[in-house]
Amino acid sequence: MAQYQLSLILGVLIYLSILIVLIVRKKVNIRYTILWLLATIVMLILAIFPQLITTLARLMGISEPTNLLFVIQGFFVLLIVMYLTTIVSWLTNRLNRLTQHHALVACKA
Repeated sequence: MAQYQLSLILGVLIYLSILIVLIVRKKVNIRYTILWLLATIVMLILAIFPQLITTLARLMGISEPTNLLFVIQGFFVLLIVMYLTTIVSWLTNRLNRLTQHHALVACKA
């Protein structure tokens, strides 16, 4: 196993342990970290099997494996942003309903 590969695996494991500590200490909700966990697992698989990214790049017609890594990274970033946007929208709607309910209760009192 190459030195860079060990460094990548170690970095991903440190990132995963930080994420797990945040979940255990209830600093983040597990519901909101599912995509982060999925991205971490993909990074770990690609760090353990670097030939996989080369094979995938060749099959997809991408000349450089690093370009495929950027595509995968961009895909996960878009997924995470979309997921967080839906959460913010849901929370905004919930806040509006709560505000309206509070106003109705205050009018009756």
